[in-house]
Amino acid sequence: SEQIRFGLSYNQQVQWFIHQIDPLSSSYHVSFSARVMNDFSVDKFDRFMSIIVNDNPGLRARFFVDDKPTQEVTTHNTFLTTRAIVTNRSEDEVRLLIKDAYQQPFDLENDLLVRAHSFALNERESILLIVAHHIVCDGWSLWSLLDQLKSQYLADAAQPSQQATDTNLASNESGYTSADFILWQETMLREPVGEQLWNYWRDTLSAVNDLDQLLALPYDRRPTPVSGGGTNKNG
Repeated sequence: SEQIRFGLSYNQQVQWFIHQIDPLSSSYHVSFSARVMNDFSVDKFDRFMSIIVNDNPGLRARFFVDDKPTQEVTTHNTFLTTRAIVTNRSEDEVRLLIKDAYQQPFDLENDLLVRAHSFALNERESILLIVAHHIVCDGWSLWSLLDQLKSQYLADAAQPSQQATDTNLASNESGYTSADFILWQETMLREPVGEQLWNYWRDTLSAVNDLDQLLALPYDRRPTPVSGGGTNKNG
């Protein structure tokens, strides 16, 4: 199908800008992991994920500069999970492998911005990790993806002899796309309600005393990159 180009939403512009500063950061990755048992088939999972990605254009976007930051919805290639056999690894080693897989950076211009990793612990047990970049997937979108995946498995269980297709496992029933949202956002901000929003934030920020001191932004150097690692606290 024809590739479609359009601009970025304001949130995506922020994500894109941060990525230019620190392209190796995993701070804006969203993920889901689960321990899967028995007859989990990676091939079947890949087939279902291919359907989801094909049915959700926003997941197929790549980001680049064409005078300004631009996204392009690309034609979809087959989804392939990265597989690892970790039968002889300790629990700590497996945990580190999962962490490394999560932190693997995305190339916003060339990568599919959702991926999966499978870690086979033994013949009957694996750990599945799904990772996406926040520029195409937020927390709500991730849960929507998981709901679509659940629906596909239920449909397959009901008709195991019928191979899954876009027709019998359609997921994006509304047809609403990222381009639709960006057009709505740009239109809304040009209308009176958008002016009200701009005025609200101008008034709110102008009421803050010593705003420059409050922000304390370094003008003469690049700030130290934030690790995003977080910390643990008990009690």
